[in-house]
Amino acid sequence: MKVSLKSQIAAIDAITSGRFSIVASNQAARSLLIDQLQAVALTLRLIQKHEAEIRAVLEAKKDSRP
Repeated sequence: MKVSLKSQIAAIDAITSGRFSIVASNQAARSLLIDQLQAVALTLRLIQKHEAEIRAVLEAKKDSRP
């Protein structure tokens, strides 16, 4: 299942702001949240794996700006 970055961010924001109560939610909402949070973990692992390359590209872009 592909989960957009926007959806991943929304899931994290909902949990950390207290807007989403896992205990009070229904099974469908919990399943969606689990999918979103699993996608967050995969995204973060991908970024972690390529962190040096990502930072190098961003630094090169920053250095090439006038």
